[in-house]
Amino acid sequence: MPAGEAGANRIELPAQPDSISRLWDWLAGRLGPIEPGPELSHAIRLCAEEIATNIVMHAYPGRADGTFAVGLEADPAADGAVRLSFEDWGIPFDPTAHAPAAAAGTVAEAEIGGLGIPLVRGFVQQMAYERHGAANRLTLVFARGAS
Repeated sequence: MPAGEAGANRIELPAQPDSISRLWDWLAGRLGPIEPGPELSHAIRLCAEEIATNIVMHAYPGRADGTFAVGLEADPAADGAVRLSFEDWGIPFDPTAHAPAAAAGTVAEAEIGGLGIPLVRGFVQQMAYERHGAANRLTLVFARGAS
């Protein structure tokens, strides 16, 4: 699927900052039929933005030709759990192995960054990563009625 083309459950985008707003638009269209409710919808959007931003900023150092794909679907076999998946072909990175940032003693001591992955973990029921050939694959599973 060419970059920017959206299928029913998946979209592929260039790993560029302006793709985040395109992802939001696509999610808006996909979330409607799934009917996740306002809290779960917010959690899905927040996590999608965080992971997509990490891909855009870090997956393709020194390259402008990277792409990433995002999928969204409800799983009727799992009480309607919502599955949000990401795939990129950038440098290997396993966010499930990422250690949380140490808490700063004061605001002045706090460093920028390192809080997004723990934030995502707080919203999901399950977070799974696999490296498949040249692809990073991350799957986030959101339980219905939880956020």
